[in-house]
Amino acid sequence: MVGAEGAGVREQAAKNAPSASRNARAPGVRRPVTLAHHKALHALGLFCVLLDALDLRRGRSDPAKGCERLYEPRCTLEHGLDRAVREVAHPAIDAQGAGFLSGGVAKRNALHAASHDQAPTDQDRLLHGLSRSPRDGAAERSEAMVGRESFAACAPALSGSLERRRGPMDRPLSTLLNDAQKLLPEAVALRRRIHRAPELGLELPTTRAALLESLEGLPLDLELSPKTSGVVATLRGSGPGRTILLRADMDALPLEEDTGLEFASERTGAMHACGHDAHVAMLVGAGRLLASRRDEFTGSVKLLFQPGEEGFGGARILIDEGLLAREPRPEGAFAIHVDPTLPAGCVATRPGPLMASGDLLSIDLLGKGGHASMPHHAVDPIPVACEIVLALQSLVTRRVDAFDPVVVSISRIQAGTTANVIPASAHLLGTIRTVSEQARRAVHEGVRRVVGGIASAHQVEAKVHLVDGYPVTVNHDGFARLAQAVASELSGSESVIDMKTPVMGAEDFSYILRGVPGAMVFLGVRPSDREPAPLHSNRMVLDERALATGIALHAAMALRFLRSGIPPIP
Repeated sequence: MVGAEGAGVREQAAKNAPSASRNARAPGVRRPVTLAHHKALHALGLFCVLLDALDLRRGRSDPAKGCERLYEPRCTLEHGLDRAVREVAHPAIDAQGAGFLSGGVAKRNALHAASHDQAPTDQDRLLHGLSRSPRDGAAERSEAMVGRESFAACAPALSGSLERRRGPMDRPLSTLLNDAQKLLPEAVALRRRIHRAPELGLELPTTRAALLESLEGLPLDLELSPKTSGVVATLRGSGPGRTILLRADMDALPLEEDTGLEFASERTGAMHACGHDAHVAMLVGAGRLLASRRDEFTGSVKLLFQPGEEGFGGARILIDEGLLAREPRPEGAFAIHVDPTLPAGCVATRPGPLMASGDLLSIDLLGKGGHASMPHHAVDPIPVACEIVLALQSLVTRRVDAFDPVVVSISRIQAGTTANVIPASAHLLGTIRTVSEQARRAVHEGVRRVVGGIASAHQVEAKVHLVDGYPVTVNHDGFARLAQAVASELSGSESVIDMKTPVMGAEDFSYILRGVPGAMVFLGVRPSDREPAPLHSNRMVLDERALATGIALHAAMALRFLRSGIPPIP
C-alpha cells in the first residue's frame, strides 16, 4: 500500500524525467552510482538502526548483540534491510508506514538491481511504488523528503506494529507494576493478618496456615519442611529452563509493640519489627503475578517462605534439608528486605558485600572474691573486664584495615551482687561484625590474644567463646547489577540507590548466596505520616503502598533471569 503524498511526487517526477533514449545504455554496462544513491543507501542504514532501537527499547534485544535477538541478521544494507522488511513490513502497517518503506528500503532494492544491470520488476514496482520511468536527481531528493515526512507520521504505527508482532514474553516490565498495584489490597490484608499474630523462631504454625491459605488455587508444587514451618512453593513455566529462588522470611522479634496501629500485635512479647510480615505478603503477591504469566516464561520459580531468620539459622536448616539440591535446582536467588529509613519505593543495593557477618562473643573472667574495702586481698575481675572492653576498641582501630570495616561491641557486663563485695567472676557478652572472611578470622584471633594477655597480666583466668553466626552476605556482581537495571526499568533510575558501603547487620540469606549466585536488595518503606523508626524498633511502621513495588520487583527479577540469566560482568 502506497501513501498518497508519495504517489503525487512520483507522478510529478515522471513528468519531469528525461527521455528514456538519453538514459539508454549498452547491455552489460553498469549504471554509475551517484551521490543520490549514496544518500538513499545512508538513509536506509539509519532505518535499520531505528528498527534495532525500537527493539532494544522494548527489551527484546540484547544490547551486547545488537539486533540479533529479533532479526538475527547481518544488519548491513545488503542483508539487514531485506530481512527487516520481511519481519516488519506486514499488512498491519498502515498506508503511511508502507509509504515510508517504499521511499526507503524498497528504493534501495531498485537502485541495487539497476547498478547490477537488472531493471526493477513489475512486482517491485507494485510493492514499492516505483515509477516505471527513471528520474533525475531532483525527483530523487523530493521523494527522499517525503520519505522523512512519512517516517515522522508513521513512527507510532510502526511502533504499534512491532508491539503487535511481539509475543506476551516481550511486554515491558513496567506493566508488572500496574498489575502489582491491583494485587496490593490482598497483600496488605495478608500482611496485617500476619502482623497481628507474630511468632518467634522456627515453629510458626499460625503464620504458615495463613500463608498456605493465601496460596490456595495457584498452580504450585508445595513442599513443607519437616523440621520447621518452612514452605517451598514451585511454579513451573511453559517449558523447561532455568530456575530462580525468591525468598521471604517469616518470623518476628521478641519485642513489645508500641506503634498504636489498629492491627498491632495481639501477642505479648512478640512483634514484626523487622518487616518479615511484609516480605511474606510481597512474595505471595509475586507468586500470583507470575502464575498469571506462566505462558511468558520457561523454567521454574521457587518461592521460599523461611522461618527462623532472627538468630535461628532457618536458611541453613532448609539447605540441609535439600533446598538447593532438589530438582529443579536453583541457579539464582533473590530476596527483598524492607527498610523504613529509605524513601518509599526506592530500591538500594550494591555488588559485593551487602551485609556483615554476625558472630557471638562471650568472655568469662574468674578472679577471687573479697571485701570491697580490702581489694588487695582479692583478685577483682571488674577492672579487668573494663580494660578488656577498651582494649578491644583499640584492636579495631589499630590492628584492622580501615577499608575493611570491623565492629566489636560489648553489649552486656555482668558481675557482683552488692556494694561491699568484690565478685569472684565477671561475664561479658558482645558481637563481632565484619564484611570479609579475612577480617573475620583476623579479629577472632586478635580477640583471643587481647583477652588472654590482659587477663594474664592481672592474674585472672579468662575463657573466650566465639560462636560463628551468619556469614557475610555477598551479592554476586552481575546479579546485583541485574537487580539495579530491572528496578530502574520498573520505577525509573531515580528510584535506584547504588549503595557505597555495606550495612553492618547480618542476614541468613547469606547461606543461600554461598550456594548460588544472587542478590538481596533493600526496599524503602519510610512512612509519610510519622517520624520513621529503624528496623528492630518497637515503634517501627512502614508505608504499605510500597509493597506493590516489591511484588513487581520479585516478579520482574524472575522473568528477566529466566529469560536471560545473569548478565556478564563488565
